[in-house]
Amino acid sequence: MATLDEALDNEGGKRRRSHKKSRRGCGDCRRRRVKCSEENPRCQACVRRGVQCQYPTKAQCPSVGLSPSSTRSVETSPGSSLIQHASEEISISNIPEFQFITNPALLEFRSPDLRSTRFGIHDMALLHHWTVSTSLAMYQNSNTLMCWQTVVPQLAFSHAFVMHAMLSLAALHLAYLNRPDKTTHMADAAHHHTKGLHGFHEALGSMNSGNGDALFIWSVLNLIYVFSISGRLGDKLESVSGHISRKDRILGIEWIPMMRGIDAVLQPTYKDVKSGPLSRFLCLGNWDQLDPDKSPDADDEHFCRIRSTWERGVDAQTYDETLQLLRKCRLFIRQFEKLDGEVPTEWGFNSTWAGPFTFVHYAPQEYLTLLQQRQPPALVLFAFFGALIHAMDDCWFMDGWGRDIVEAIDDLLGSYWKPWISWPVRVVGL
Repeated sequence: MATLDEALDNEGGKRRRSHKKSRRGCGDCRRRRVKCSEENPRCQACVRRGVQCQYPTKAQCPSVGLSPSSTRSVETSPGSSLIQHASEEISISNIPEFQFITNPALLEFRSPDLRSTRFGIHDMALLHHWTVSTSLAMYQNSNTLMCWQTVVPQLAFSHAFVMHAMLSLAALHLAYLNRPDKTTHMADAAHHHTKGLHGFHEALGSMNSGNGDALFIWSVLNLIYVFSISGRLGDKLESVSGHISRKDRILGIEWIPMMRGIDAVLQPTYKDVKSGPLSRFLCLGNWDQLDPDKSPDADDEHFCRIRSTWERGVDAQTYDETLQLLRKCRLFIRQFEKLDGEVPTEWGFNSTWAGPFTFVHYAPQEYLTLLQQRQPPALVLFAFFGALIHAMDDCWFMDGWGRDIVEAIDDLLGSYWKPWISWPVRVVGL
């Protein structure tokens, strides 16, 4: 089977042409054994592939291989853990495959903490699981697959806190898939999350155009971590429950501020991220052109009917604005049903994600305050949000979230409000 690199340089089924080797080519071209155009600051191949382009220094670095003890296979059995702990440790700079980004001269410029960051064989197994499984389960969209499978790991090799965030999610994914060893994998996830959080705060103190992508993607990975750990996967774990009730966790006391906080991380370097390899995450396609009042249907009537729960109330304007946003999100999701799951290439995001999460991003702060106060109309609106997010139920880290949101609200509101949330209740199957 052809590798990703071979596929990128072997487009159209043509065989790769022979070339004259160059001793002055960039690290990526030399690693892939392809001819480098030797242009500064980036050669043509690296520009085409969207990867970092680094040229070797005059001083040649010795090649470092793995010791025999570090290449031992990790035994597994159907009933045992997918990943076995091992005492052997290797550093990123010891992996020949990534020497082009770990040249000592480049470490000073790119990420000084990588010199002292060490990862064991167990961590390499987590990295493997990310590459072959977790990254594929993040987005059900080929347009963004490359971001999760190649771009995010490339950022992780330059920023250790991103690597820890990535490994923490790989461990959580294993906990989700392999319930008998759930406790072990959850402990691994917590370990890497703690280290990643520490590194993130350090990097946040020195934010610049060079680490904007890393800070942004860490924030996204951290949000996914919180969804995973705060949902059913984290139920009955003392470290998760703490002093916060399950209802409060489900209704967003932690994850809503965290999602909206991504803006604060992104804003200083927005232009750099928008023009970089993570630009696909920031695209909302035709969002600005959508008008729910021009495309009403039977389901939209259920949304419009709940206006009567706040008519003539002091917060009516806030609720009206929130309802309009919620209807627009539903319309945004619905349009993809006509595209048979295909998203225009230039949009580059996952439609299932974008619709529900856009609601949280744009929701008025006044509404979120009313939701925290557990005002009935605010809860009714959030139940409809739960029905929208139920579309993500097949996503491993959102498993059960839509149903749990609607169920928590149904329990809080009581029998009087049941007619107003009958549609969300039916959608999630309560």
